[in-house]
Amino acid sequence: MPATTASRRRPSAAYPDLGVCGRRDPGDLAWAVSFLRNRGLFRRLPEEAVMALGAAASPRRYVAGQCVCHAGEPAREMFVVQEGRLCTNQYSSVGGRMCIDIMLPGDIAGMAAVSHDSYIWEVLAARDAVLLVIPREAVLRLLDRHPAFLREILHRHAQRLQYVETLLFLSRERVEKRMAAALLYLHHKFGSVLPVLRAEVGEMAGTTPETAMRILARLEEEGAVERRRGSVVIRDVRRLRQRLERTPGAIPTA
Repeated sequence: MPATTASRRRPSAAYPDLGVCGRRDPGDLAWAVSFLRNRGLFRRLPEEAVMALGAAASPRRYVAGQCVCHAGEPAREMFVVQEGRLCTNQYSSVGGRMCIDIMLPGDIAGMAAVSHDSYIWEVLAARDAVLLVIPREAVLRLLDRHPAFLREILHRHAQRLQYVETLLFLSRERVEKRMAAALLYLHHKFGSVLPVLRAEVGEMAGTTPETAMRILARLEEEGAVERRRGSVVIRDVRRLRQRLERTPGAIPTA
């Protein structure tokens, strides 16, 4: 659906409850370091690297529907989700919006800051969120010293690009195939239990919540998935892959 003006709001004086969350103090640094140390990619970094990132990071609040970054904007910051949920969006030539990724606490948004001068996709707060905002310069300094961390970020960025390419390939295929592609991508990212709503899976497949629910009900009857309150459980990856058997293997499956 086309983005509204409200959905593209940025932190400003008009929203005094938004923007950077107060002054930094030693407690903020300890909080940021503790959070990063126990999350995803950052677990592999040495302590001094995590300390440097924590010192460079600032917490920032966003309300649901607020824009974190626009596609085409200069990529000056990288964002780590501390609370809430983000959605990465791709827009069609006629303004239609498709969510291509969902980010939960510990996930990184704005990874284009590593390899591009501008953001590739729009990122919105799907729910009220608190992000750790890290300046691009601090990220690049870290990557110069820890190339393995750079490789992992680029790998995840490439997976997202592959998923977008798959959706483009499937854009004229039946919605069941796009749903299978979305479920396989989320399975690769989160494991068997997908912490997403059924409507969010539908949005990633470019379909309505009602259609997504019907397809998930059918997949549940086949034993491929199980619907739970607030999540979807993948029960049979093979069945989902069969729906894509004539599709080029752009979706990660391992």
